[in-house]
Amino acid sequence: MDTNLTIITAPHSKTGKRVVNLFNKAGLAYRGASRTSEVPFDWTQPETWIDTLHSANAIYIVLPPDLAFSGLPEILKRFLKFCSAKRLKKIVLLSGRGEEEALKCEQLTLSCGIPATVVRASWFSQNFSEGMFQEEIQKGEIVVPVKEVKEPFVDAEDIAEVVFRALTETGHANKVYELTGPELLSFEDVAHRFSQQLGKPVKASYVPIDEYLAMLHQANIPIEEIEVIKFLYMELLDGRNERLAFGVEEALGRKSASITQFIDRHKTTDLWL
Repeated sequence: MDTNLTIITAPHSKTGKRVVNLFNKAGLAYRGASRTSEVPFDWTQPETWIDTLHSANAIYIVLPPDLAFSGLPEILKRFLKFCSAKRLKKIVLLSGRGEEEALKCEQLTLSCGIPATVVRASWFSQNFSEGMFQEEIQKGEIVVPVKEVKEPFVDAEDIAEVVFRALTETGHANKVYELTGPELLSFEDVAHRFSQQLGKPVKASYVPIDEYLAMLHQANIPIEEIEVIKFLYMELLDGRNERLAFGVEEALGRKSASITQFIDRHKTTDLWL
């Protein structure tokens, strides 16, 4: 039995795949856990939890956004009891910054009896490279239903490194690392950074939320994804996260990566051409 096996849920997500890369580079044992993994894992099917957690010592929990509107804390509470029964030694939870349901999940995790670390973040810089805005940047226009609200966009590479350290090092138990980038930026600010770094015009345009959601429907975006996007814009981007935090510095001993550094790292690729 490998007593150092770590479970990585959502191994193909923006943070999950980067945590997997770090485990591969370090030559450490892990098991990816998703509906399509070799050992299938489904949050809504507890019978899949048994095989997923077999021989595990630690777990990285990425909660599915599509369950955020259907009693996610109750599902997590049941899962954490299962983790305790399996005698896991360490939990790292990815939490949503400024989200009420996420805060409940944090509290459940930190009080479950297993040494736990919470990694709290919000909008990823990678939303511009492998998410909803990539194609828009290619076309030179970011379309959003918000105007002046600013966000401290955080690099998923930083998140993954904090998660990896928390999973593989001592000294991170019972800590909450709130991660942000080093500056507050509006979408117009971000568009300007892309224009500067890519050497081509990129602008941010505003449309009312109803019109924006109609555009998503017309683009045949799945309804569950639209609900998540609606939540992100109508609730999280209301100014509640307009402040910097320093969890990257606390956990890694260095500053977090800026949007400019993020763009510069990828601008020689064809991501935004």
